[in-house]
Amino acid sequence: MISNNAGYLTGVCADYGMLERGKGVSRKILPYRIESRVAAILAYELHLAGHGDNSVIAHPNWALFGLEPADVLSELKRLALQGLLIVQSAGDATRISWTYKNMEELIDGLAQRELR
Repeated sequence: MISNNAGYLTGVCADYGMLERGKGVSRKILPYRIESRVAAILAYELHLAGHGDNSVIAHPNWALFGLEPADVLSELKRLALQGLLIVQSAGDATRISWTYKNMEELIDGLAQRELR
């Protein structure tokens, strides 16, 4: 039973891209990267909760994904390339222009991108 459960767990980790695929006894742990849709939803969630632009970047929730403020800024710049927001950054000051007015619009926009 223990062996089966361990096998199921490693299988699930491989399915979610956390471990390399294969049947071997040892598998490499793959580097984790937050999915852009998740980053967009978290950024908008923080913004809509009333956090300012710099506060969104420095929020501790990003640490759940192993991101520090510099990583968050890089991720937001990637989102800007997709047209999900506009990021202007100079030194320690960052200005974010939000493309969508609410979470429903964001989800609709993300769904439309998936359909293309």
